Amino acid sequence: MTHIAKALNVPVAHFYADNDLLAQLLVDFHRLGTRDKSKVVKLISELRSSA
Repeated sequence: MTHIAKALNVPVAHFYADNDLLAQLLVDFHRLGTRDKSKVVKLISELRSSA
């Protein structure tokens, strides 16, 4: 599975996502740079705190 994921530039977790929204989120996050990944994690944390 790792070889397929690498060839498609998707994380292995993509193949185990139980819905399309999560699968897309995993792919988009995987393709971000380190700085943007940190921003996403911070945003999610802020959203959880305000919910």
